[in-house]
Amino acid sequence: MVFPVIGSSKGPQLIEDGLESDARRPTGDSTGATLRGMPPKQENDERRHPGLLWCRQHEAALLAAGWTETGLYKRPPVLDAGLAFLHHWRDPAVSVELGDQGQVVFTIKRHGRVVRQVACPE
Repeated sequence: MVFPVIGSSKGPQLIEDGLESDARRPTGDSTGATLRGMPPKQENDERRHPGLLWCRQHEAALLAAGWTETGLYKRPPVLDAGLAFLHHWRDPAVSVELGDQGQVVFTIKRHGRVVRQVACPE
């Protein structure tokens, strides 16, 4: 039995007797990518949650300053989501700095006003 494959970049392909061609077979690599052309889970998460990338880049300094992994990476929808998932990361009017004692300073500039919010380790 022959089945068409929809959505292939090379045009229609056929699958015979349920066996996929090598081009469509899952890669199974350690990064979490499953099909050719799909981004790894970590890369996709960092695109959806910009704070993840920043926290991963500064992780050593944050952990040394007293932050816990839970305090950094606790996923929503809990009320006390981790630092990486705060709503400030997506706002273009916000800049982020790492302070001397491990505090994370969000500087928000709107309508001619500057507001600073500080997140500290637990």
